[in-house]
Amino acid sequence: MVASCIFDHMASLLREWVFVLALLFLVQGACSQNYSLNGDATSANGSCITVTPNATWQNGSVWYNDLLDLSQPFTLEFQMNFGNVDANGADGMAFVMQTVGANAIGTDGAGFGFQGFNPSFGIEFDTYHNGDLGDLTADHVAFHRDGNIYHNLANNLAGPVTANASGQNIEDGQEHPVKIVWNPATEVLELYFDCAFRLSATIDLVNTIFNGANQVWWGFTGATGGLSNAHVVCLADTYEFNENLEYTICEGASTTISANGNPDGTFIWTPAAGLSNNAIQAPIASPTANTQYCYTYTDVCGNVSTGCVQVNLEAPPVVSAGSNDVFCENDQYTLAGTCNQADALFQWTTVDGNFAGVTNAINAVIDAPGTYRLTATSAILGCTSNDEVVISETPLPNPTINSPVSKCTYDNTVLDIGSSWQSITWADGTTSSIFTADAPGSYDVVIEQNNCDVTMTFVVNDIILPNVDLGLDQVICAGDTAWLDAATFVTWNTGAAGALFPATLSGEYIAEATLQGCFERDTIEVLVQAPPYVELGSDTSYCEGQTLLLRSQEVGTWNTGDVGDALIVIEPATYQIEVVQGPCTVIDSVAVAELPLPFVTLGADPLYCEGNSYELNAMAEFADYYTWSTGDTTETIRVEESVDLAIEVGNNCGTSTDSLFVVFEDCSAFLYFPSCFSPNGDGINDVYKPSALNIDSYDLKIFDKWGKLIFQSMDANEPWVGDSLEGGYYVPNGVYNYFLVCRTGKGNSLERRGHIIVTR
Repeated sequence: MVASCIFDHMASLLREWVFVLALLFLVQGACSQNYSLNGDATSANGSCITVTPNATWQNGSVWYNDLLDLSQPFTLEFQMNFGNVDANGADGMAFVMQTVGANAIGTDGAGFGFQGFNPSFGIEFDTYHNGDLGDLTADHVAFHRDGNIYHNLANNLAGPVTANASGQNIEDGQEHPVKIVWNPATEVLELYFDCAFRLSATIDLVNTIFNGANQVWWGFTGATGGLSNAHVVCLADTYEFNENLEYTICEGASTTISANGNPDGTFIWTPAAGLSNNAIQAPIASPTANTQYCYTYTDVCGNVSTGCVQVNLEAPPVVSAGSNDVFCENDQYTLAGTCNQADALFQWTTVDGNFAGVTNAINAVIDAPGTYRLTATSAILGCTSNDEVVISETPLPNPTINSPVSKCTYDNTVLDIGSSWQSITWADGTTSSIFTADAPGSYDVVIEQNNCDVTMTFVVNDIILPNVDLGLDQVICAGDTAWLDAATFVTWNTGAAGALFPATLSGEYIAEATLQGCFERDTIEVLVQAPPYVELGSDTSYCEGQTLLLRSQEVGTWNTGDVGDALIVIEPATYQIEVVQGPCTVIDSVAVAELPLPFVTLGADPLYCEGNSYELNAMAEFADYYTWSTGDTTETIRVEESVDLAIEVGNNCGTSTDSLFVVFEDCSAFLYFPSCFSPNGDGINDVYKPSALNIDSYDLKIFDKWGKLIFQSMDANEPWVGDSLEGGYYVPNGVYNYFLVCRTGKGNSLERRGHIIVTR
């Protein structure tokens, strides 16, 4: 805990603020430790720490859990004991500030446990002369940074100077008072040893040493090497400090005031009136009026300082919870408190009532009787006062009403609230005890008794019967049924009962539904009408290419979309007419088929080989008879020689004819004509040459598309290379016609025609 030391000389003078670090070291076992021990450090008697025992090669550190705030001034006072081994005692201790952490420990020997901390600031108390480090021969002190203990380097910030002002040995087994003073405003750090000023330096600890950090760990390190000594540091059990020069407390309350300084010093407070003890550092003050308490502090070195603390009293708020009152049952009541301090805090409480809203305002809403307390707390110190109010409850009128009430939709009903009330008011302003309701709904009436009123609500419901709606009058066709639907269970005037009734006769039909003495009814008229006569006749047909006229006895709508009593048919189908007269619909249909015309084809003129016979088929469709030019009447005939043939086929709708020329020829010769060639000189299919076998004479002619002769050959072995008679070579790509006349070895003439495709 960091404590501040404030010296207040006079209100008109500059106040010097010095913070004293408040550290708590309790007797072992009485409270948890407020520091961390590392290495060989141990707790000693009372509030002392043995940083190292009197043994060689020891290394210890102690770090206090409450960090130092370097942005605030402080004064540290403590006792240091460096053992009683003089000539061969070593090595000393250091006061250290660092940001390494609570487990930091340095090197032993000449580094007295401080060496190795970076960043850090240390004050060395060196009891051994190390010439290589630039030490003084006498026990000495110096300021170092970043764990560097060499006096001849830049990290030596101040010193070394002798620890004791007269250079005396400090390894005398005695406790030496030490004081460290830090002023962040001037950045001056001072060291006092054995009550004498020894060393100071101007250092920007926050920015230069700790890189902008103002919170640092602090404590003590110590070490021995080949030589040893006991190293002990002692602090008072508690350090009080006071940053406040003025306290304000509630009237009748107490507060602890404290003087800055070492508890081992001497304190005298004046005036003594109102203090628990005027000779201690932190007495309890219980003044009856605003009082200034001043102290005189004499530290262990005999230095005297003074300071004052002002204790002011604050009066508690004057609060009122209001007057006792009464409210009506089931209502809400607003508690209206008053207070002479507008900025006070308020809190309502109750043990037997109930709040209906916030309870931390001057006013509060309740909904139950009870005792309510208002506590007011002053905004500055929290001084409190309270007041109570008792709120009672008046019961509401409690009439017994008959609700809900049911009535027929076409009737009204009477509502009765009774007459034994202070006042009666219906929603429309009526003040009598009865009210006539002619429609369903909620009817409110306000009843007042003992100045408390209640609103009662009569609920009037219509007895709702299902809607009986038979719809419009109906006309039906004779033989049909009109299904009358009341949509609910009813009684019909025919004596039947049920939602549906099948009406087949002309007349008036009445349906009636009843419920709790109420009724709902509807009437409908039904008329039966005779249907029209429609007859299209039996299924029929017509010949292909002709039409057929269909007739109806009545005008109607055909399934073709035509409207009328006649329809011209041009294609086979089933034709239907729908005749509608009132509710009657008559439909008749007739199937109409198309009789196809006959058709015959004998195909291309055939070429047969001489000496064989072949069968010809007429290949007719829809033919009922066949007549050949030979007189045959069969579908097929047989031929054995060249002949011109004709045939006629027919049915009831007409005839069809065709003819062909049958050729028998000598088949001993063989002719083959390629369909294309490519005279482009690539060695593949470059010439056109028909194949001819058993041919005695040969005359091949080739024509272009305009009929111009471009090639002729009498030699079956002569190819056409794509030239023309004019000598041009490579006729254009295209289609060319050929005509061949030849004679077989038997002396029969043959002719062949076709086309050739020239492509490159």
